Amino acid sequence: MKKRTLINAFFVCMLLPCMMSCEQDPLNWKNKLAYKKDFEAVYTPTAVQTLLSFANNETIDLSITGNDTLKWKASVLPKGSAMVVRYEVLLDSCDNNFNKTDNGLLGVITSGNEGIDTTLVISSSALVSIASNAGFNEGIKTLSWKVRAYCGLDNSISKVTGHFKLSVPASSN
Repeated sequence: MKKRTLINAFFVCMLLPCMMSCEQDPLNWKNKLAYKKDFEAVYTPTAVQTLLSFANNETIDLSITGNDTLKWKASVLPKGSAMVVRYEVLLDSCDNNFNKTDNGLLGVITSGNEGIDTTLVISSSALVSIASNAGFNEGIKTLSWKVRAYCGLDNSISKVTGHFKLSVPASSN
């Protein structure tokens, strides 16, 4: 038993100087990165200002299968910024002001290239599903859309709202 105690005391005596030589004091630690100036400041991306397609009551006919493309101009970044802004399209009925949570909207779809593209290619089948969730059985209904720009947890929703008409044939639902 005494031999084990002596061995433990020896290891403690050997480790104690190593532990005391550490520069970082866990109670008073401060970031001392030499390359701090290389990091870009984090900020909320600017809201999308311009919607380029399906923003002025154009009609999407669901009896024609295929894809339609929603487009917008990218968020403006500070000169020299390397920040990556990602985009999501928020879809809802035309009488909504987009104050709901994502679950309360008709659809939240990430744009192409994992959110980096300023376009969203949306299939007719996705639009049929959205129309079904909205209770559109047949006829022409109007949907609204906005773009959410985000970087990490910071996001901004476009001030402009696009509107497009969805022509739903009776057989699609």
